[in-house]
Amino acid sequence: MAVSPLIVMLAGACAAVIWWALRRIVRGRPKRGLPDELARGRVVLAESHIQCAKPVPMHGAPDEVWQVSDGALIPVETKTRDRAQIHQSDVVQLSAYRVMLLNGRDRRVGGLAVKPYGYVRIVHGRQTTWRRVGLMSEREIIALWNRHKAVTGGRIAPCGARHPGLCRTCGHASRCAVRPAEKPSRTRSRNTTHCYAVGRQPGVWRRKEPV
Repeated sequence: MAVSPLIVMLAGACAAVIWWALRRIVRGRPKRGLPDELARGRVVLAESHIQCAKPVPMHGAPDEVWQVSDGALIPVETKTRDRAQIHQSDVVQLSAYRVMLLNGRDRRVGGLAVKPYGYVRIVHGRQTTWRRVGLMSEREIIALWNRHKAVTGGRIAPCGARHPGLCRTCGHASRCAVRPAEKPSRTRSRNTTHCYAVGRQPGVWRRKEPV
């Protein structure tokens, strides 16, 4: 028995409508475990190289950059740890990515706003925890960059990390005058736990020298 072409066309049209409806339902449903704004957004960059020449030259590859419903971008980093803990280095890393996104010329994301916060996805054991973190300003990142160049260039002495364990895993440890066994400086900064940290006083940026 021959099947009428009209029946075939109607069946195809029905299948297309069903597929379209299911796709809308799936896309409109929050992705399990994600923060709400990311669940409604999309990934625009994944482990893609980004860079900027100004205000200071930097480059990197964020794990993910999401675009949310208002068009703005949010950098995301994934960390594997024993517990769901945020490190200050996470904030520095995400903040640097924000500066690159704002000042770079990548055609994929150029000209888009970037939220003043990011997310850290922490995988600990069999669980995944999301933490939203406020980011440092462009001025703070510039100051950190200058401090880092001054320390690694030997123009000023490192003050030692707040936690000796950071020294033991530092790539500059072999040529650093501060040994991990030594007591770290009492100088503290809210910006980073690393030895190239800078401190801030109202309206003035200054270097933190060893004590």
